[in-house]
Amino acid sequence: PPAGLADTLQSVTLGARFDGTANGLNFLRLVLATAVIVGHSYVLTGSKLHQPFGRAIGDLPVDGFFAISGFLIAGAWLRRPDALAYFRARIVRIFPGFLACLVVTATVLAPLGIRLSGHQPPDGYAASAFQFVVKNATLWMWQYDIAHTPDSVPRPGAWNGSLWTLFWEFLCYIGLAALGLTGWLQRSTVLIGSFAASSCLLVITSQGILDGYPALGARFATAFLGGVLVNHFKNRLPLRKWMVVAALLTALAATVTDASQVASPLLAYGLIGLGGFLKSAQFRFHTDVSYGVYIYAYPIQQILAGTGARNLSILLFMLLSLLLTLPLAYASWFCVEKPALRLKGGVSRSGANRRQGSAS
Repeated sequence: PPAGLADTLQSVTLGARFDGTANGLNFLRLVLATAVIVGHSYVLTGSKLHQPFGRAIGDLPVDGFFAISGFLIAGAWLRRPDALAYFRARIVRIFPGFLACLVVTATVLAPLGIRLSGHQPPDGYAASAFQFVVKNATLWMWQYDIAHTPDSVPRPGAWNGSLWTLFWEFLCYIGLAALGLTGWLQRSTVLIGSFAASSCLLVITSQGILDGYPALGARFATAFLGGVLVNHFKNRLPLRKWMVVAALLTALAATVTDASQVASPLLAYGLIGLGGFLKSAQFRFHTDVSYGVYIYAYPIQQILAGTGARNLSILLFMLLSLLLTLPLAYASWFCVEKPALRLKGGVSRSGANRRQGSAS
């Protein structure tokens, strides 16, 4: 080829264009977390969420978190294939913020919500609050209520209905580590086969043949593996703006038509590609508050739902929810999450590497 043409062709791949130190993924994760607030605003105020909008706003943002995570966490393992360092990094990114949220919910947010709804904490609240923290501390959500509260809301019995996805996120981390330790993470046939298997299981569960945990496992594994696949082929995938737009629109169309097994690699490619294009300063967030927004928005919305705020328009309820959640998200980042990242022990000292360990 003519001089310089080979370099030009290589430079338009996703791997060559995506800059791990200058990208808009923190911004995009915040957009996804805000989209979760939008979906929950309908559910927690008792408003009807019509399909296919319900699938788009209910499933796509969370699947987007898993797809981005699959891409970044696969890259983190390949850069440093050390199981101890890998799990230390994943634990300090997930657990401190999660445990702090359990404590804050049990001791501050839930009592505040009960009082703002015109009631007093019921008998046995303290014991139930203690159980809420202890029983849920392993990421598996055994208990959603505290002493049968909240009870004066359209969706009673759950102070935080968002935290349950974190268990599945961590399960994906374990699966990826297994692929890494066996050397299969770098084998195309194994990755494609794993994705095909999870996609087939997702199709089966979507037909109602299997339900419950198999359906959830298939959904999240497919979304996560979509990101892993994009990471694996990033140096072969061409990157154009129109391709990013087409991938995101196709992923949206696949989700609303209940074909999300097709959507996940397209969603991962679209989000990572878009994050690579968003390199200007206003999109390069150095603080990743999306995790805090995700874990604190639900209890804030339940508090609002227990007051007259649920009678506001959906748009006002969404905006109020976001405005009240953001201070808690920033407090979570600066007081809990960011200090905990120092325990990674060399895995992450820069803002770029911190983003590699982010979770939804």
